[in-house]
Amino acid sequence: DDEASEIIQAPADDEASEIILPPADDEASEIIQAPAGAGEPAALEMFEPARYELPSRFTLVASSWEQANSMEISWVDAEGATLQWSTAEDGLSTWTYSVKVLPPHAHRIRIRFRQRSWAGHDVAAIKKYDRRREEWVRENGIYPEELFEFDSRGREHPLDVVFLVDGLAWRRHIAAAWDVGSTRRRRQRWERWSVKTWGKRPEAMGLPPVLVEARAAVGPTPVYPGLERGRVRHALATRQFLTAVKVLEDWRRDTALPGLAKLNEDMQGTRKATNVTNTVAAVGSVVAAVCVFVVWPVTGLVAGAVSSAGGVGAQVYDRHAEVTERDVFRRLVHQDLWNLYALGEIQKEWVQARGHAPLTWEGAANFETKVPGAAFSTVQVAATGWKSTVLWDDIAAAGSAAARTEATAARAA
Repeated sequence: DDEASEIIQAPADDEASEIILPPADDEASEIIQAPAGAGEPAALEMFEPARYELPSRFTLVASSWEQANSMEISWVDAEGATLQWSTAEDGLSTWTYSVKVLPPHAHRIRIRFRQRSWAGHDVAAIKKYDRRREEWVRENGIYPEELFEFDSRGREHPLDVVFLVDGLAWRRHIAAAWDVGSTRRRRQRWERWSVKTWGKRPEAMGLPPVLVEARAAVGPTPVYPGLERGRVRHALATRQFLTAVKVLEDWRRDTALPGLAKLNEDMQGTRKATNVTNTVAAVGSVVAAVCVFVVWPVTGLVAGAVSSAGGVGAQVYDRHAEVTERDVFRRLVHQDLWNLYALGEIQKEWVQARGHAPLTWEGAANFETKVPGAAFSTVQVAATGWKSTVLWDDIAAAGSAAARTEATAARAA
């Protein structure tokens, strides 16, 4: 969704970006505190952060460079629409290495694999292979197509599966498959990855940093008797959303932008080196042709060999640099997308909490609780899209003239 990418864009006014940051005052983070002099409550309920659906990632890796394969994925999104994706349609993927990140709530995920020619033509389906017995699977006298089915909903860790293709021509098969995002000891039957044969298993993306930091910002929070649960949820969801936005901004500023700047510098250096080498090779070929007919022929042959070696070397270097630079760019894009999907889930929770229990100053500054002689302050959130105004006031004992004066001043402000 193109519109979804705009939920975290900075406003045109530089000063406007300051309004969504959490308060600098340490006491502001303690939005639900025990009232002064109220003592310990008899029963204390813990408010747990909401559980969010997580994005998922699927990676296809070829064991050698001469193999051309594609990964074909179909899934059903949160609205019930069936979507499809193919390696052939992704500019960040290649025939030997392709990655797809799916949004949260994706279910009925079906993955197939196809053999491809280097021109991109579809050759044949990759057949089913038993990775534990290391043999082909035959059902009812035929060799069925390799098919994986997943559901990313309700998981505590992201679904992060890596497939490895091996074999030439018609013997091509999925030789290894592993859910690197899972922490379970007992693996599923389709999972098999021989470290001795294929080396170390790939690293998992892990939980989105945005989600980790947002959960830590609220944590299990005590809900004292008398507090309205809807307001507690709204206050915590607000702080969680602001924390998530700030974490994403920090990651983009400290990691993504320097990474893109370094990538741009490397690409310019590669282009210059390739152009210089090609120019030298072209000049060398002209010198070689002249030397063959004008000077000693052996000199022309040597110059021609050096020119050819320079041209081939330039092409190999350019190809290697392109693969490396594409890998860096792809990793940055997928990490940003990983965080954006998590931020979308956090924003959804905040919108729901805001709709169920909107907090305003009217009647809230002196919100009476069931704890005798105490009052809780609350939060006002007036938000439209990106711009949010969050005001925090201190918690004070009911009946305090200073507290009433402060509440009145805050309401006027």
